[in-house]
Amino acid sequence: MARLRTRPGRRDGNRHPESRALAHEVPERARAKQGEEISRAMKSPPLTQEVAEAVQAYLALGDALRLASLPGWIVADLTISQLKALVLLEHHGALAVSELARSLSVGNPAASILVQQLVDQALVERSEDARDRRRTLVSLTALGADLISGRRRQTEENLSRWLGQLSEAERAGLVRGLRALAKVARVEQEQEAPAMAPEPD
Repeated sequence: MARLRTRPGRRDGNRHPESRALAHEVPERARAKQGEEISRAMKSPPLTQEVAEAVQAYLALGDALRLASLPGWIVADLTISQLKALVLLEHHGALAVSELARSLSVGNPAASILVQQLVDQALVERSEDARDRRRTLVSLTALGADLISGRRRQTEENLSRWLGQLSEAERAGLVRGLRALAKVARVEQEQEAPAMAPEPD
């Protein structure tokens, strides 16, 4: 960094007021930058062995749940994007095509095609937004809702059966850990998720 010049014959204490202000501002900026780096490091902790083992255990459980629910879903001719759309609609109730597109990280044309494919399978339906007639909302049909709720029931049944084979202490510890993890995930999603402001389609 370039050194601050002073007038000949004057000590640093006799600097021009602007120079003294700049000299004071530089360490302030450095401390602020260091604080930002520490904050980022705290938000992204290193992957310790314990965390890595927890991640692998969770992924293994997810694989087991998907495998256990496969018989009920094998007959559903759905792509991953279509399945994601159904889950989003089940969670939000109804979304505009533009909102669904943003949630799926695709463009509006791709989302429109996806919605039409689900309409053709009688899994979703379009309706006019009562508050804004320019907007078309997409929501689950009874068949689509039953498909999603059936998967959830199957997952609950499998988890209940497996949890019943754990000891009381193991279940209590698992509940505490899962509640804490869900809270962290919920707070992070609320902070980082983009606002889904209504837009005309």
